[in-house]
Amino acid sequence: MAYWLRDLEMERYNLRFAREAIVDLEVLTMLEDRHINDLIPFVMDSRKMKEALKEMKEFQYHYSATAALLQELGKS
Repeated sequence: MAYWLRDLEMERYNLRFAREAIVDLEVLTMLEDRHINDLIPFVMDSRKMKEALKEMKEFQYHYSATAALLQELGKS
């Protein structure tokens, strides 16, 4: 988690995320917007985090769909 926050240039929130027991990306992707707003009080940083999470979720959906398609093709 710390590395991902650093990549987003948001490492100043490491302790805040750790206090909330948000220690991996799976937990992070389940957060609602209001919880992100509570964790990240600055609007620009909050927007940046929400955009990064949106991109991550899109990648997860794409990966899941691709994996399912490959599995089905493997059965044929």
